Amino acid sequence: MFEHLLLASIHKINGERSLPAVYHLLTGKRSSQTLQDARIFDLAGFFGLCKSLVKEDFNRAIMELNENGKIQIREGAATVKEKGIACLSKSAYKEPFEQFNGLVYDRSADLIYQRLTIFVQTATNIYSGNKFFIPVIENEQTLLWFKSFYRKHNQELKKWIDALYEELSAFLQKIPDMDAGIFVDRLTGYSRIGLSMEQLAVKYQIEKLDVHLRWLLTVHALLNHIADNQDKYPYLSVFADGLFNDFFLTDSAKKTYELLQKGYSIPAVAKIRKLKENTIHDHIVEVAYASPQFPLERFLTNKEVEEIVGMAKKLNTRRLKEIQLALDNKYKYFQLRLALAVKRSDWLKEQV
Repeated sequence: MFEHLLLASIHKINGERSLPAVYHLLTGKRSSQTLQDARIFDLAGFFGLCKSLVKEDFNRAIMELNENGKIQIREGAATVKEKGIACLSKSAYKEPFEQFNGLVYDRSADLIYQRLTIFVQTATNIYSGNKFFIPVIENEQTLLWFKSFYRKHNQELKKWIDALYEELSAFLQKIPDMDAGIFVDRLTGYSRIGLSMEQLAVKYQIEKLDVHLRWLLTVHALLNHIADNQDKYPYLSVFADGLFNDFFLTDSAKKTYELLQKGYSIPAVAKIRKLKENTIHDHIVEVAYASPQFPLERFLTNKEVEEIVGMAKKLNTRRLKEIQLALDNKYKYFQLRLALAVKRSDWLKEQV
């Protein structure tokens, strides 16, 4: 499963970013550059899927793909060879991986599972007459959420247990048995401690990283399912309340965006925030990728955007230096990046 994730990521980037950029994307580095890479290469779904992945293991996996003839490494970047493309086309993971929504669910996946875990543990223990147990969840944000939830619903625990069982069962029946098993086996209930990732890897005889990916895929699919069918899953929807956010920005970019919305110019924002103008440019490009309502007219005309994107399409590349040279240095890097961010036409996705 992890091999498919690596190959798919490398294939989409297609040698236009270094291998460390792939690592940063999969581990969820919260930088403007990584967020932009996730969006421009149609890899937002894969953002942060392997946060615990250490660099040595990443490098080892890359070397194995190279030695097996599935990828080709050149000048610090990689492309997928025919053997690797064949593996991707035959893989059973292609369709399920479309459920991944890493950039949107970067923090939500853990939170909804924590909410379900603390509910299942508390409700099953109290309903079974045991009021003395140690919560397995320590996250303060989750505990505050649950205290509020419990104050409202503590007199109807049986109703909530039954309803959640029905809604979760209906969802889990739609996914592979192993994935459903991993999802359930991690939960803690009355007289039952949830299994760790290491224990699950032993039980299901797969790599620990694949256990994590299978579990995360299930949680992302669950969030997608709730978002698309809230009327059919009224109880699960309560656990997902406040967890859907499709406008993801770094904290620093948010501050810049707030000042821009107030009408400040780029030099003024840089002075107020005590940052370089190039850093403000990074933030603006980040906002352009994230927000469909981005005010492009403040920085580029439609004619300029069409010229830039048209040249990028003609050259079949996103490499800024090549596009800039082909346009006789008419535009600065900031303008090129902004045009490609705003005008994400179909050809950008076709290349990967």
